[in-house]
Amino acid sequence: MRKEYLKSFSNSKLSQLLQFKVKDSTCHFHALHAEKEQYLETKVPPARSISKLIHSHRVYHLILYTGGRNSFFLNGGFYPSHRGVVVVSSPDEPHYFGACEPGNVRSIEFTFGLEDESRDIFYSLPFDKLLSLITGMTFDQVHYPVRLEEPQYREILSLAESLLISLDDFRKDKILFKLELAIIDVIKFFVRNIYSGDNIETVSAHDNLKQIKLKIENNYNSFITLKELAKDANFSVRHFCRVFKERFGMSPIEYQHYLRLHTAKTLLVSTTMRINEIAEKVGYGDIYQFSRIFKKYFKISPLSYQKKNINRQLK
Repeated sequence: MRKEYLKSFSNSKLSQLLQFKVKDSTCHFHALHAEKEQYLETKVPPARSISKLIHSHRVYHLILYTGGRNSFFLNGGFYPSHRGVVVVSSPDEPHYFGACEPGNVRSIEFTFGLEDESRDIFYSLPFDKLLSLITGMTFDQVHYPVRLEEPQYREILSLAESLLISLDDFRKDKILFKLELAIIDVIKFFVRNIYSGDNIETVSAHDNLKQIKLKIENNYNSFITLKELAKDANFSVRHFCRVFKERFGMSPIEYQHYLRLHTAKTLLVSTTMRINEIAEKVGYGDIYQFSRIFKKYFKISPLSYQKKNINRQLK
């Protein structure tokens, strides 16, 4: 893992490019570090371990995920992390951008803060308000994370790598102006592509699971693999099954069986269809598999359930 820290600009001559007025006080843009990271998690982290890693502080993080597939935590929700996802966290927002599930993920991170003139106080402004200070424009709040289109991803990746190079140059020649220009180029990208864009694709922590649930409901009698569903949700199979069950109380496969079996119960007492026809209609190609699963769920065979309810109707 590569990490370059800038402890302070106190030994360098500050330009006025990244100085702002906040409440009648001059504040300075303070770059803390930029890094390329790779996280590798080999097993499912216990929930209590993740909770210990979640933290907040009075700095900003710009995160660009460049590879792998995992999940991260931001503001009360877990989100998919994969190539093309960009995140901005403002001061005091709870977060953990590492790996929250088995697998690896790669990212580039830039962390900075706003200091007052005494360099003792970090200001807490939402990122959109900071952009307003820099540009003099007014921006609506963007709910991160955001999924970038390929051209946008390639552009911000190039700018982020240039920022890393500028940090290296700063360590050698202490010329802050070059670093500030690299930072401004990154800020310009956000203003032009995200805060002034019309078709920003935000990534939801929950709506993707709702869409997957709806897909199962619409295709309950079809063959759907966990791998396919997990891919649609941008999660690994293991993590997808875990978060789906946490959200809806049963695994994706259990939910599909639930839909099939309850539909079968209705058909058994409301139609004249044979049991093998019902089994096929709800998605079981094998009547013996259908009977076995039905009895496991309802403690009665399909045939006995049908006869019992027919006799009840005759009475």
